[in-house]
Amino acid sequence: DSLGQFYAEQGRWNEAVQTLNQAMLNDPSDKTYRFHYAIALAKSGQIEQARPHLIEAVGPAAAHYNIGLI
Repeated sequence: DSLGQFYAEQGRWNEAVQTLNQAMLNDPSDKTYRFHYAIALAKSGQIEQARPHLIEAVGPAAAHYNIGLI
């Protein structure tokens, strides 16, 4: 997760998405990992792929807010 966040801070979205996906798959119950993965997906332009992960991580209202913010 930390490495994925590092890539995201640098705008290296492909690497961030791949790394954060791996973190999420290693611990699917961790909502923080899922949230970070979803945000990286959304910032990389993959809004529809990000939506279900955001909803699961933070709920529908916060998911829509985050997508709108991005």
